[in-house]
Amino acid sequence: MLTEILLPDPKHLCLNDISRPDEVIIIAVCSTQSQGICPGCQQPSQRVHSRYQRCPADLPVAGKSVRLLMTLYRFFCDNRKCRKTTFAQRMPTVLEAYARRTNRLTNQVLQVGFATSGEAGARLLTEADKIKLARHAKREQRFAMIQGLKKQGLSIREIARRTQLHRQTVTRYFKAKTCPIYREGVKRGSKLDPYIPEVRKRLALGYSKATTIFDHLKKKGFCGSYPLVARFVAKAKKCEQFGESSQQNLTVPLSPRRAAWLLFQPEQKMSKEDKEALKQMNQADETIAQIHRLAQRFISMIRLSEANALLPWLSDVAKSRIDTLKHFACGIEQDLDAVRNALCLPWSQGQVEGQVNRLKLIKRQMYGRASFELLRKRVIGCP
Repeated sequence: MLTEILLPDPKHLCLNDISRPDEVIIIAVCSTQSQGICPGCQQPSQRVHSRYQRCPADLPVAGKSVRLLMTLYRFFCDNRKCRKTTFAQRMPTVLEAYARRTNRLTNQVLQVGFATSGEAGARLLTEADKIKLARHAKREQRFAMIQGLKKQGLSIREIARRTQLHRQTVTRYFKAKTCPIYREGVKRGSKLDPYIPEVRKRLALGYSKATTIFDHLKKKGFCGSYPLVARFVAKAKKCEQFGESSQQNLTVPLSPRRAAWLLFQPEQKMSKEDKEALKQMNQADETIAQIHRLAQRFISMIRLSEANALLPWLSDVAKSRIDTLKHFACGIEQDLDAVRNALCLPWSQGQVEGQVNRLKLIKRQMYGRASFELLRKRVIGCP
């Protein structure tokens, strides 16, 4: 019971000692994890190199400041293609890399800043916290504005037009019950990602100038900026100085869209790299593994027209804790007969949908000003 109160993550930390040398309470803890993930190549390792200590501030107890004396591991990276020989164990559930405060203390400071505002809150925040606070305040203001327009009965398209925001952004705030919170430090895909193999190829051929590579990519359809290419080329050159190839070191992190794509693809059509990435995703989180299993079952059911597998699949989704899939299953249950007929019967409504799209195209070509009679003649006259 005491460890659950004192420790920010009792599952991954073990309490060793509690001392109070002065006015600060020191809580000595150690890690219970036997392996770490290399930040360079994302490969797990259990071979311990040494130990090191971190001393972040934590939530106060009885008005006294608290610091965690964390004893963590440093592991060897056994991947020869990775430029990191050793790496420090990280505890993202407790504190971020290089942070001097635990996550729960940082969140509490932010909440105090929100509640007090003004000078009292500002004195409690570092410059980094001020930036985070400003970003979150902007999101809160945007969320309140979109929700207010939603209560007025405006559509997503109209809100996007009035606020000059992208429709995807408006949709995200429109459907959210609370203001969305984004994790700090999450790397997202860039416009350069599809062209990285071409960049590596040009580098291997001896084209080392970023301007030359940028001009080549523009001819290939690249629509990004020159600094994006220049940063990547500079990083590749730096890696080569250590005797390593850029292809081995510059691993592109999975974007959310790419990760979702892997969950729905048949494994027999995947490359070796994609299979390894999918394996790591399933091992990292049981929820992701469950989503992968349910998604593959659903895709197989649709492709093979297995109507008898529909009800068991809906039952398994209802037992899961995945809200998005539950909402999807509820939509299927509301139109269960139609979905079952789609799996059993050989007919398809694709022809109808195609004619609807054709009708919309013809109407838009006339800027929506055609009368019904003119539209009818164009549709019938253009088979």
